Amino acid sequence: MQYFEIALIAAGITFRITTYLMSRPLEIDEQKLVLNILSRSFLDLTGGLDFEQTAPVPFLWAVKFMTMLGGVNEYALRLIPLLVGILLLMVTWRLARAILTPPFVWVVTAGISLSPWLLRYATEIKPYELDALVSCVLLLVGIAVINNEPDCRPWLRLGLLGVLAILVSTPSVFTLAGIGLGIIVSISRDRETWNKIFGLAFSWGSVFSVLYLAQYHNIASMEMMQRYWNPVFLTPEHIVQNGQTVMFEVLGNILYYNEYVSFLTFLFGILILIGCIQQGTRLSQFFLFAGPILIAFLVSAFGFYPIHARLMLYAAPLFFILSASGLETLLQLVTRLVPRNSAQTFAILLVIACFSAPATMGSFRYSEGLLKNDPREAVATWRAQRVPGDAVYITARGVTAWLFYTTDWENPDLERLAWFKKIASAKGPAYENRVSRKGSVLPTESEAFTRTVGDHLELIGTPTGMEWRPIGGFVRSTPDPGWLENEITRLQKAGPRVWLFSDHDLDQVVLRITDELKCRGIVPVQQGMITFMQFN
Repeated sequence: MQYFEIALIAAGITFRITTYLMSRPLEIDEQKLVLNILSRSFLDLTGGLDFEQTAPVPFLWAVKFMTMLGGVNEYALRLIPLLVGILLLMVTWRLARAILTPPFVWVVTAGISLSPWLLRYATEIKPYELDALVSCVLLLVGIAVINNEPDCRPWLRLGLLGVLAILVSTPSVFTLAGIGLGIIVSISRDRETWNKIFGLAFSWGSVFSVLYLAQYHNIASMEMMQRYWNPVFLTPEHIVQNGQTVMFEVLGNILYYNEYVSFLTFLFGILILIGCIQQGTRLSQFFLFAGPILIAFLVSAFGFYPIHARLMLYAAPLFFILSASGLETLLQLVTRLVPRNSAQTFAILLVIACFSAPATMGSFRYSEGLLKNDPREAVATWRAQRVPGDAVYITARGVTAWLFYTTDWENPDLERLAWFKKIASAKGPAYENRVSRKGSVLPTESEAFTRTVGDHLELIGTPTGMEWRPIGGFVRSTPDPGWLENEITRLQKAGPRVWLFSDHDLDQVVLRITDELKCRGIVPVQQGMITFMQFN
């Protein structure tokens, strides 16, 4: 059995390395975070970040250090997440073996190895994979404390690792809270034990409070962030409206990355629920493995933590462990009719087969989709074909891709970077996910969105005002009145030769503009993510 588990881990490592070697272009959130990492000193990374980004300082430092060693490229930038992702496979396997019988370790190992979002964030410059790793490490130490109560060494390790965990992973507080509750219900409650518990709570709470106020409070309280995440806060109102959608989004993405199979996602949820009920017979394990999830839901009910797939990725190992526990409970009923070993083996292999094939396909479709829309090729085309005096129109959602892939990172133009950050960050007038103006776009609004850089002109696209949210998509189905006419006028004034660069074009800026130009007798030439147009 152990050989099968090792084979699954090897498959997971192979998938991660293969995806890493694809060297896909940076996603929009990666671009935003990397622009902060590359344009700031180590000390400056301890403050609030631009482009509505937030990440643990040690993670930012580690990625910046790798670029100093390997240069500014996708391989160097993604090496830390890759190593974290590989380590997560091994630590989760060990955690599963600590609490589950060998056949059901297969389910957890297969889930962790093949989960599309764990595969994605093992090769993406975001800290979500680190969140999952930290959860598993903390749970292993928490189990050691419960199993060796009189020994002070596990307590000391838990205390120190808890402080470190808070510094490197924001949702680690949910895991620490679950561990604390698990300890309280499982060990003797003499005065010395309570002193240890209060000591842990005080040290963890103090560190988190200081860190939250210093680094996370400003962005968490931003009106834009509150509005964006509002649909996925599990407040009483939103549970009725969006509760089912939110849970399907979380579980479906962990399993299949958007193209999930509804029935299998529902089955996954049922197994998790049965696993929670089963763990409820052993309160310490219930709080250890279900507690971090339920505590996040409770905090979300008060509007402090949005429930979204990537923000819940810290709980992915817990979901798989609980689902394996639920499967074991179901098989205990089946084995009354079928020989135990045969039923277990058949059912477990069937579950792995049903879940793994769509998951694996979803992962590679995601990577292939990014490779087909490569901003690096668009920038290379522009550089090869442009002439002095050309203008470049950059869609609002394409600003960070353009800025990252056109900057000479050996000698960056800091003034240009600062100008783009001021204009295109969340508080700037060209913010890509800007709320609707509730009226027409004024021509004067975009006057500040133009800048001469060397021998060419750069124009930032005026935001459409359509506003995207994680549940429900766009708030508006069309841009604000006057937006299209305003952008066409800007392009004509910037001509006669204009390039249009786009990335992450959710609101179809390129399609809207090119269709209008065709109606006016101008035929744009589109080459991937870059489009050329000639005005008379």
